[in-house]
Amino acid sequence: MPDFLLEIGTEEIPARMIGGAAEDLSQRVADLVSRNRLAGVKFETFSTPRRLAVMATGIAREQAFKKEQLTGPPISIAYKDGMPTPAADAFAKKVGSDLSQMHRIATPKGEYLAAWVETPGRSAAEIFAESLPKEIADLLAQKYVLA
Repeated sequence: MPDFLLEIGTEEIPARMIGGAAEDLSQRVADLVSRNRLAGVKFETFSTPRRLAVMATGIAREQAFKKEQLTGPPISIAYKDGMPTPAADAFAKKVGSDLSQMHRIATPKGEYLAAWVETPGRSAAEIFAESLPKEIADLLAQKYVLA
């Protein structure tokens, strides 16, 4: 598994703010990795008055394939007189599937319409390129004050 290094050059950061900014950057990268199923193992921060950096080791090259079952409306609402209702059609559209591929599941609350949804994995490079600019902008918008 590869390593990932993010280094941000900044204007002079006051000494009292460096620690908080470095930790915030590390937490944001860790959350991004976790949210996107990229399996980071260790996150280490580095900082100077003009640099913030985080090194993440054990990053997956791409997300794992994901298959999950989504639950839709109750059968009593999804079908009326044996015909699909707008609720069933909306659920099928939401999951990107055809009604013929839906199935029924029994829950403690009753019988529901359900569908299996498969999500292919995206590359880590694509995810970082898309998400890191927003994370960095949010980090730079933070105000670190001495408590």
